[in-house]
Amino acid sequence: PEEDSPADVWVDLWAAATTEDSTAADLEAFATPEVAAQVMTIATIDERNRRQVLNSPNSDPSQTVGESTVEDCAFLTPPQAETAANFFRATGSVDDTGIFRFDTFEAVSRTGCIPAELNEAVLRDYADYWDGLNEISNPPDPDSPRLAEIAAGGHLQNLRRLTSDDAANGRYYRDEPTLHPEVSEWRTLSTVVVLDCQETDPAYGAYDQGTDQRLEIDPPAKPGQRDLREITMVLEGGRWKVVDRQGSTDTTCEFAPTPRGVPVV
Repeated sequence: PEEDSPADVWVDLWAAATTEDSTAADLEAFATPEVAAQVMTIATIDERNRRQVLNSPNSDPSQTVGESTVEDCAFLTPPQAETAANFFRATGSVDDTGIFRFDTFEAVSRTGCIPAELNEAVLRDYADYWDGLNEISNPPDPDSPRLAEIAAGGHLQNLRRLTSDDAANGRYYRDEPTLHPEVSEWRTLSTVVVLDCQETDPAYGAYDQGTDQRLEIDPPAKPGQRDLREITMVLEGGRWKVVDRQGSTDTTCEFAPTPRGVPVV
């Protein structure tokens, strides 16, 4: 039969740890007693109850044949540390009987992380939010189906109201900032927070639909201006959509990657 990959063994290890009434000894088919005890401690809520764990492992064979390192941004429910998302790393090797077992375990970060595939999807949909925002703003179209693709909840309703106001007043908005986003928090399985130190669009502002002349509603962007956005997104209908926008205009911020971004695993 085909051998399980190190990533498969990792998932089996956590499956055993999160089974009701399991003990550390039950994990020793997949790890040394020391590693089994470490994993069991993290998985345990109390004597009978275990956490739910969503694993997203990736493995990278080392230089030594038969050895491998697995990294995982695991989401623990309920959290066992400061955040639910935890960055774990473990190494293992094939023993004399041909069985792969983990023999080292490290909690690289207990303050957040995000799986690489999830990070890619979030940032893709985040960029599409800004593309869609400009599509429905010029000309303003509160009935555009694009609105429901990029936003949800109260933010969706707010965008509809704003575009309705712009249409009624014969104006449109230009706002195409240069994006530098990073995920700062994987808050729940369906909620993330994105930080973005943006380079402000030099043409930002409201314009007259008939003349394309800039209207003196908002102050013009300053040369080299940066705006810091904190964007909450939720997973809805297979897409990540913006539900809340906070931030500061004309502020000091650094482009991603920064220490405020979580590790991408």
